[in-house]
Formats: sequence, C-alpha cells, structure tokens
Amino acid sequence: MSRVRNLKLTIAYDGTDYHGWQVQPNGNTVQAELEQALSRFTGGRNRVTVTGSGRTDAGVHAWGQVANWFYDGSLPCERVQAALNGLLPAAIRVRRVEDEESGFHARKSAAAKTYLYVIDNAPYANPLLRRWAWHVRQALDLAALRAASGY
Repeated sequence: MSRVRNLKLTIAYDGTDYHGWQVQPNGNTVQAELEQALSRFTGGRNRVTVTGSGRTDAGVHAWGQVANWFYDGSLPCERVQAALNGLLPAAIRVRRVEDEESGFHARKSAAAKTYLYVIDNAPYANPLLRRWAWHVRQALDLAALRAASGY
C-alpha cells in the first residue's frame, strides 16, 4: 500500500477563457479543469480537491500559481506532471510537481505573491500582446504610476 503524499503543483495558465481560478457555478475555471484532470488521472475513484495559493479573477493569467493535492500513489513527480499535462487543456500546464511535507498548505504556507501588470502603450495595439497586455493609447503619467505602484 502506498503512502499519501502531499504534492505541490506549480501551474501556469492563460486565463483568457476562464472565469478565474476558483471553482464556481457560473463558468469554467482553472481549478475545475485541474481537478477534472486529477480525477481522470486517479481513475475517477474519488472527487479530487486541490488547494490553491490564491484566487485570480476572470481573464487573469498565472506563471507560478501554486496548489497542493494529497495523492495516494507512488508515481514519481515527473510522471505525475507528464500525465497531468496530457490531460489538461493547452491553456493550462503544470510546470513542476514536488513532494512536500504533510503540513504544507498552498495558501497558508505562501511566503509572497508577485503581480505583473503589462501595458501596451502605443497608438495601435500590438496583436501579439492582445491577450496579455492592456492597450492604452494615451501617454502615461509615469510619475503617477510609480507613486501608485507603492500601494
């Protein structure tokens, strides 16, 4: 019999087509997609629940969203990662899977969070940035932006 392992998942996603991270009744979410993939991975024996380090709003992307999940299997982390990436939609990828101590909790154990806001400041929007940047034509008040970034 295998021991239950607490796996830390580091996830990247393009949130354009999702209603944020957290499962909700009114739309498709990243957490719901991940939990469905995990359920398929485990053979659908139980409903799978992951704990995320935080929530994102609709349309928000992530490069290092952390979640944890208790897994009662013995596959190496690299095999779990490969299997999940084969089951997830192309907009969501598990970048890393690591064994953690049993007390690790993605939200409560988080030490910091970093946010990046991208502004495409040009007369015409760059089509290559349309899903990842806010297009603003007007000149930016850099002094005001720097002052606001302190908050």
